[in-house]
Amino acid sequence: MDLGSDDFIKVKPVTPLIITGADTNASETGQLWYFLDKTLGIPTTMVNTERLVSLDLSAYSHIFMADGPYHLISDGTSRKLGKYVSEGGTIVAQKRALVWLNKRNILNSEPKSKRELAKLFSTTGMKFGDQSKLKARQSIGGAIVSLKLDSTHPVTFGLPNPLPVMKNREISFNLTSTPFIVAAEYENDLLVSGFMAKEYQRSFANTPAMIVETKGKGKVVALTDNLLFRNIWLGSEKVYANALYFVPWAL
Repeated sequence: MDLGSDDFIKVKPVTPLIITGADTNASETGQLWYFLDKTLGIPTTMVNTERLVSLDLSAYSHIFMADGPYHLISDGTSRKLGKYVSEGGTIVAQKRALVWLNKRNILNSEPKSKRELAKLFSTTGMKFGDQSKLKARQSIGGAIVSLKLDSTHPVTFGLPNPLPVMKNREISFNLTSTPFIVAAEYENDLLVSGFMAKEYQRSFANTPAMIVETKGKGKVVALTDNLLFRNIWLGSEKVYANALYFVPWAL
């Protein structure tokens, strides 16, 4: 296409905000801030959860949510975040933030529940003293897993395929029948390095790992893992840059 063609997409200035506070993972919010502010050179606002209710969210193009339970977010703020997306904003969220967004009807795709994941592990024949061994198998201390990307999706632009990422929390999506929203999924033979129980490997295989949903005029970018991991995991950090500059304009 020629320079000046109508096929070019106009990219608006980005104004990101990171939700912080006592009910968010401090390490992951710091990693997000470092990538946005220091690596990309974008001035980034950080706001504690309790201050969101009085903030004009329309001033921000993207809101980032690191891992965390988000128990301190009020119902009023939940409705405000839902309205923010519906009116054209973008939320980029990862790990347990996805569970909170789904319960607040901001994210339609459903993460697997703790009860569902617990049922993967049989306790038949176990004794009282076997509980610690069971808990060890049910935790993911840190494993490298492989993602199969949809290379045509704007969020995965410029990334190697397959993509190795660090997984250290038991978060995964149920399969979805909604077309065109899955940007990446766990490979069938997903474990690259480290330990992960066979039950998890079978459960996670071929399920979505990156989803981009449309809600009203806006988008929700849902990531089951922290793709920045300590700001040393350089291979997958471009997902966040793609989410900034391609979402929602290229979708």
